[in-house]
Amino acid sequence: MGDGIDLPGALKRLVLLAPFLVGCVDFVEPDLADIGAPAVIEATIRITDRGVTELEALLAPGLDDAGLRRGVTRDTLFALGRAVVPDSVAHNGSRRYRSMWESSPDAVAEPVTFSGPFLAGPIASPPEVTWTGARRVGPDSIDVVRGEDVAFEIERGPGTVRPVPDVQQWFLRLEGDAGAFNVSADGEPPDSIRIPASWVPAGSEVAVQLIFAQSAVTVNMTGDYIGLIRLDIRLHWTLRMIDSQGTRP
Repeated sequence: MGDGIDLPGALKRLVLLAPFLVGCVDFVEPDLADIGAPAVIEATIRITDRGVTELEALLAPGLDDAGLRRGVTRDTLFALGRAVVPDSVAHNGSRRYRSMWESSPDAVAEPVTFSGPFLAGPIASPPEVTWTGARRVGPDSIDVVRGEDVAFEIERGPGTVRPVPDVQQWFLRLEGDAGAFNVSADGEPPDSIRIPASWVPAGSEVAVQLIFAQSAVTVNMTGDYIGLIRLDIRLHWTLRMIDSQGTRP
């Protein structure tokens, strides 16, 4: 956290992880900004190993110390090297961004970069992050003998992490014909996640999804531009359940 903002730990985690927990993003900008309050860019990037990348963001430039609306000198933001322009501009100067594009299945492990729009005035620089994701090791379909444990192997992508995320958490969900099982923990996911046989839901096939969530609040040197940045990496497997003779039930 930079100077000028002090969120209690529990509240900070809630703010940063809320979009991952509810499964969608619903940015709400203040209609009347406080005079001299920092500008804010809030962004969520979601990358899946199924070849889809999504970005949702909201820029609230707010009012400067004189009570005048801050100007935006470049309202384009950049995510993963892609330029994204706002799809709408509100009466108070807020910009909303939504973009979806096809990406390589390996994009989940490539360096993830984000840079916010530029604002007018003495604001030093826009929020920026460079993070890494994770990839699945091995095939996306696994034959599993019913009654045996199953392990999901992953590896972190290469690259520099800047800044270090304030919050990291992973969520694993296994869903079968008759129910689902969920497990989650703080921090980075381990290289191998082993699930006991008794936790694997019933069904001839079980769909598995791993969400690796990273979040940070960034504040520039002058304290007048805040970024709330979230990265959501999603990996998938299909478990094909077989009996001890290698045949499917």
